[in-house]
Amino acid sequence: MDPADLFRRQHLAVFRYLLRWTGERAAAEELMQETFVRVVRHAAEYDDRDRERAWLFGIARNLAANWSRGRARRPTEVLREPASHDDDGAGLLLAGLLASLSEPDRELLLLREVGGLDYAELAEVTGTTVPAVRSRLCRVRAAARDWLRAERLGAALKEVR
Repeated sequence: MDPADLFRRQHLAVFRYLLRWTGERAAAEELMQETFVRVVRHAAEYDDRDRERAWLFGIARNLAANWSRGRARRPTEVLREPASHDDDGAGLLLAGLLASLSEPDRELLLLREVGGLDYAELAEVTGTTVPAVRSRLCRVRAAARDWLRAERLGAALKEVR
């Protein structure tokens, strides 16, 4: 495996995943750099090209989880800043949605929707089975839809007042 090639192909997806996880550009950049430092360090030990995305996102996931645990010791608001550059409120809405999910659910949704991992890769990264991943994603997506409906209803009620 060529770490430079893997970086070229996947660095944006890893960065977006970490940005959505942390909500902080500086933290996402630092975690992405550490992810690829570890890839370079261990590239010689890993030669399964078919599973390299799962391996890569597994590294990023572990680093992000460690970052979150460190943040938990210093209480702050989750996803304080919008992880998007848009000014129409969509970034704030997405940040609110992600903050409403539990960490394992947020992680799974981000790995799938931002990281683009398939079900087999998700199962490998999260240490579960493909049917478990499908079931959890279905539940998480339903919770996300419910949350968005409630937000839209709340916004509509504010406009009426």
